Amino acid sequence: LNSLEESFDMFCRGLSDYGPYLEHVLLYWKAYQENTEQILFLKYETMRANPLPYLKRLAEFMGYRFTREEEKEGVVENV
Repeated sequence: LNSLEESFDMFCRGLSDYGPYLEHVLLYWKAYQENTEQILFLKYETMRANPLPYLKRLAEFMGYRFTREEEKEGVVENV
């Protein structure tokens, strides 16, 4: 196993099991620009700060929109 420092250095140089991280992210960003309906970008910190709108957005993205009744009954908050 590599130390954390070695792992970080390898990550920065683009050496990982999944290839260069930034290249990976940029490829998804390019794909998103070409078809915004197929890829949903979410930021963990933003979701943590205010999860309900993002939970609803994720449900819509997956094709499962919450009904008004479900929202009134607090279903979104209980997920």
